[in-house]
Amino acid sequence: MEILLIVASWVLAATKVLSQGRFAKNMAKTPSDALFFNGLIFSTGAVMLLPIFGINVPLSGIFAGFLVGAFNVIFQMAYVCAFSCGPISLTAMISTTSMVVPIIFSAIAYDEPLSVFRIIGIIVTIIALYFTTEKIKKDSIKLKWALFTLLAFVANFSSSLVQKIYLKSVPETDTSSFVAVHFAFAAIISLGLYFILSASGKKCSYKIGKNVIFTSFFIGVILGIFNLIYSYSLLVVDATVYLPIFNGGLTVLVTLCGSLFMKEKLTKRQKISIILGVIAIVLMSL
Repeated sequence: MEILLIVASWVLAATKVLSQGRFAKNMAKTPSDALFFNGLIFSTGAVMLLPIFGINVPLSGIFAGFLVGAFNVIFQMAYVCAFSCGPISLTAMISTTSMVVPIIFSAIAYDEPLSVFRIIGIIVTIIALYFTTEKIKKDSIKLKWALFTLLAFVANFSSSLVQKIYLKSVPETDTSSFVAVHFAFAAIISLGLYFILSASGKKCSYKIGKNVIFTSFFIGVILGIFNLIYSYSLLVVDATVYLPIFNGGLTVLVTLCGSLFMKEKLTKRQKISIILGVIAIVLMSL
């Protein structure tokens, strides 16, 4: 069962990242572009999930859903903006290494196992990030990419922490309904922020046509299904087991697909960073 959950997570997440990355490279130029596109994605997920699962969570679940939705809005906006000005595979790797925070938290708060290998993996993760971030100030584009990637990193682990804490505190929660709730909040927040920016003159730079609608709908369906599996996995599988294996496989898949389909060319430092990142993730899965 655990293997099936992990493999399904790999395929869905990689498909979402690459589809989102292709859109970002071709069309996304500003935070407004990212907010509107992600708003359509979250809306698709909410419309797909709410009629099926409803709002079957307690008041604490509504609040947790709001927080997860807000962090997901920040994460997806920063993710798209980072994709638009930097390498997809490296951005994905850095974002996935944010799992070290919930892993350490789970070990301390819930006595989930933290082996010597996982500690070494955390150290290797820090080294990998060093190879990614050194000397970025010499290039304004690299600095912009680094700032968006850092924001995605923080928002990603913040979302995972809130989900982990809530699902552990209220284990009887209907995880599917919880996913529907945080998708609804994410849709409202994304589109709300976009309309505020739009009213101030910062509208989308791209034409809202069939390509945008279809791509956002496709990613929304993929993301909705992925989040159902992800939330359920956090409930039934130790985070110290699930997160390293999932993120390690995702990094490898995105890197390979980025090279094959997106024709990405990485620098020597970036290649070293990805290799170290994968090694760290593997270590943390032992």
